[in-house]
Order: sequence, then structure tokens, then C-alpha cells
Amino acid sequence: MTNTIVVVGDAIIDEYQHYDTERTSPEAPVLVVTPKSSDYRAGGCLNVALNLARLGNKVTVVSQLG
Repeated sequence: MTNTIVVVGDAIIDEYQHYDTERTSPEAPVLVVTPKSSDYRAGGCLNVALNLARLGNKVTVVSQLG
């Protein structure tokens, strides 16, 4: 038996950026980084809907596009 669940909220795409740290700046105590990669994942209500679907539920997402 699968449940039908309606998820209402903000549909967000999260961007995760990954960097390599090479050294510390000589002018200030901050790290000097080089971009390595980035990936995108579901955020906001999309993350909730994805997790519910992975648990075997039927999910409907209600959100506003703008």
C-alpha cells in the first residue's frame, strides 16, 4: 500500500561548490582556493518530496514558479 502525499512549498535547486585549498594568503588569514566542481541537488520542498518518493510514497508537489 502506497500513501499519496501532497507537498506544498518553495521549489529550490541547491548548488554545492567544491574547492581545493592550496595555501593561506600572505595578506590575511584566509584560504586561497581553486574551484574543483559543483553539483546541483533538490532543495526546499523538492528535497522533502524526493525523500518521501524514495520511501515508496506517491508524491505530488505544489509550488509557484516565478
